[in-house]
This record gives sequence, C-alpha cells and structure tokens, in this order.
Amino acid sequence: MFLSGVEHFFYFCQMRNPVLLNWHPLMQLLMLALLAILGFFVFMAIGIISSLVMFSVSFQDLLSGLDFNDPGMIPILKNLQIWQSLGIFFVPSLVLAWMASARPWSFLGLKAGVRLRPVIWVLLLLAVSMPLMNQLITWNQNMTLPDFMSGIEEWIREREDIAAELTGSFLMGDNTGVLLVNILMIALIPAFGEEFFFRGVMQSLLGRWFRNTHLAVILASILFSALHFQFYGFLPRFVLGLILGYLFAWTGNLWYPVLAHFFNNLLPVMAYYFYGEEVLESMDKMGASMMSWIWVGLSIFLSAIALYQIKQLCSRPEKVRSLPGD
Repeated sequence: MFLSGVEHFFYFCQMRNPVLLNWHPLMQLLMLALLAILGFFVFMAIGIISSLVMFSVSFQDLLSGLDFNDPGMIPILKNLQIWQSLGIFFVPSLVLAWMASARPWSFLGLKAGVRLRPVIWVLLLLAVSMPLMNQLITWNQNMTLPDFMSGIEEWIREREDIAAELTGSFLMGDNTGVLLVNILMIALIPAFGEEFFFRGVMQSLLGRWFRNTHLAVILASILFSALHFQFYGFLPRFVLGLILGYLFAWTGNLWYPVLAHFFNNLLPVMAYYFYGEEVLESMDKMGASMMSWIWVGLSIFLSAIALYQIKQLCSRPEKVRSLPGD
C-alpha cells in the first residue's frame, strides 16, 4: 500500500509541468534567494509561536532578545535556531526543486544509494584535513582590517565572540535529550539544509549558467562561507565548501557531501558531550602548534590522497538502484 502510494507520487511529479522548468539559471537562483527570505520570516514566526506555546516566555521577551547566559533560555533559542535553519535552507531548496523540475530528487542530485568505500575515504578525509583546517582558522583569526575600518573590525569580533559563546551554551548539557537535540540542530538539519541549498541547488544552477564546474564549485563555496556571516571563520569554511563541492561534482550524488557535512558537525558535538570542553580545545590546537608547517604539509598531502581516492572510486559506474522516475 505504502509503495503504491510512493509510485503514484513520483508518477504525479513526472506528469506535472513545473513553473520554473524553462527559466534561466540566474532567474532560478533569484527565486531561491526570494524563497530563502520568505522562509526566514515564515519560519521565524513559526518558531516564535511554538516557543510561546511550549515554553514559559512572553512575546515581549522574544522580541527584545533572549539572554543565552540564562540556562532557562537555551531551549527557546535552540527551538528558534531549528526553525530558522529549516526556513532559510531546507524548505526553500525543496520548493525550488519542486518548481524547477518534474523530478525534484534528481534535480537535487539525490541518488538512491552510496557505496561504503567512498564513505570511508570521506571520513578519512575529514580526519586528515583537521590540522589544515585548524591552521586556516588561526590565520583567519589573526587577520586585521585597515585602520580606517577598525570600528567595523571591533563590531565583527564582538558579533563572533557572541556567536562562539552561544555555541558553547548550546553544547552544554549532560543528558541524552540535550545530545539528541544538539545532533538535530547542529549536525543533521545543517547537513541536509545547507547541502541541498548550496550544492544541490546553487552549485548545480551555477554550473548550468557558466558551464564550468570549477567556477560553480568556487562561487558556491564563497557564498556558503559568506552567508554564515562569520568573517573570522570565512577561510576554513570556504575550504570546507570546496571539499563538499568537489565531492558533489565528482560523485554526482548529493548524499556524499551530506554525509561529510553531517560527520564534520557531529564530531565536536559528540566530543563535547563525552569528553568536555578540554577535548575540543585539544582538537582545535592540532596543526596550530610550533610544528604547524609539518602538520599542515602532512595534512595537505594526506587530504590530496583521500580526495584522489574518492574521485577514482566515484568515476566508476555505481551499481545502485535508481529512484522511480530517474
């Protein structure tokens, strides 16, 4: 019964006439931006309403801002964060894919399966690239703006300090419920939402527009990093975007960057929960020590090997079952 319903759903998808099907990629990108803006307001309203219903908080408190140093406010902030992530990235991507293609899953690059060996190499890539990423973080944080922009620099650093404190507040907690919510909020939703948005839709449309895979990957990575609005984390996030972008370009399967993004975000959540803040600090220092150039060089070398293996493995035909209608 269920499978029959799924088959009818995909049959309906193929029979309909998507309104954005013949639009230029630039116009589809502009529609994606419009959907993201609309999604922000709609889902922020949903987050506010759900917070009023579920928590002991007044509408005035929500409008005036919540104190993340107050443990009682953290669940409310998490609820708002979850709805915001869904509204800005996840839902607009699905809506755009539905409006632009009779086969939304194929439009997003979602194939029916992944292979174990490339997944193992993806996990190894995340591990061996850690020293490089940490050194990029150090370089990025030591960057300074020109003297005439000192006021802007001070404001940026204050915003990023607040964001870091908020993330620390989110990670605090020693029960399973907190862990599951953090996995959902920090790892699962961003992995799906941001990969659907930046790789599945944006990178694909940029590739169709410019007919250049490398340019599409680079532009999507720049936007991926810039739209997090964290200047002093721009460089490592841009490199992460390149890795995720090429994973998608080489495999043609969005599940690989989704899994990579998920495990990349999951690691600090699990490390903090089981071992505490000290482990995160140790992880952050890996590759940023006195022997940093040795660590970074080794990290680049091993990362290149992992990327090469992934590309080689995924250039071979995949023997996986396609989705109905693909």
